Amino acid sequence: VDSPLEVRVGAFGEGFFATRAVQADAVVLEAEPLAWVVVKKWRPNVCSWCFSFTWDKSLPSCPGCRYFRFCSDACKQQAAGMHDRQCQTHKKINDHLVRVSKSPQTRVPEEDDALLHLLAALFLTMEELETAGRSAELQLLHNMETNRSRFPADHIES
Repeated sequence: VDSPLEVRVGAFGEGFFATRAVQADAVVLEAEPLAWVVVKKWRPNVCSWCFSFTWDKSLPSCPGCRYFRFCSDACKQQAAGMHDRQCQTHKKINDHLVRVSKSPQTRVPEEDDALLHLLAALFLTMEELETAGRSAELQLLHNMETNRSRFPADHIES
């Protein structure tokens, strides 16, 4: 399939550029996210894997990290590898904070949990790409993010 996009260096750095006119509703790129988190407000009711939402009940949380919640055993099993690594990373960070502060009550503040999990997910994804010999993708990602500051604020989506 002839892609309507190519990667090249432009005035604001490396990025995706259209090679021809693109229809308004056309899908030009589909990609898996490098990492994701569910924000605190919605966490009790949103599955950490499939993002299904439940109005009527709070989903049970992981006893290890108390962050991830799953709507079914199927979602829990599909997320197992990723979740296990993030859960272990979360525990290591909290254990380190306890050792450094010498207080068993010291933990990552709940409001910072999403950031902690996002950073853990990004780190683990980058590690997997590196291990799989996909360092070119990491370099492209780094170049795009490095040049992000050169774009006008109204041209950047979060």
